[in-house]
Amino acid sequence: MARWSHLAFLAVAVTLLQAASSAHWLNKNFFTDGNVQAYYEAGQQVAKVSLDQRSGGGFNSFNKFLFGEFSIQMKLIPGNSAGTVASFYLTSDQEGDDHDEIDMEFMGNSSGNPVVLNTNVWAHGDGKKEHQFYLWFDPAADYHTYTIIWNPETSSSRSTAT
Repeated sequence: MARWSHLAFLAVAVTLLQAASSAHWLNKNFFTDGNVQAYYEAGQQVAKVSLDQRSGGGFNSFNKFLFGEFSIQMKLIPGNSAGTVASFYLTSDQEGDDHDEIDMEFMGNSSGNPVVLNTNVWAHGDGKKEHQFYLWFDPAADYHTYTIIWNPETSSSRSTAT
């Protein structure tokens, strides 16, 4: 009987160590706000941000990147989501009127209305490059991957939705 209790203790300890190491990569690389959970799935680091009726959530990188490919998997709130904005954006560390930014914002809607994806590019504080898209798919039906590619020549975005 003592042997089984030692094995059970070992299993609990391993589970706790895995949970602690999962949170470690998130806390080491990101500042989090709200309900953010970290874990591993199929060998990849996953951060899950949850939204409820009382609060939102988010995470910001402590690291700075000059260029790169940045992706997020997102599933929007189904039905009446008026008053919510789910966003994915990259911004420079400058504050105030001279910042740079690339963003995708999903504007909340009343039931039955199409979801609007609002994109914008800010350069030196000028954000007059806004476009709105009425989506041809339901972003609340499943998780979709949204990607921003930023390199020295261009920036672009894409979605895996069909």
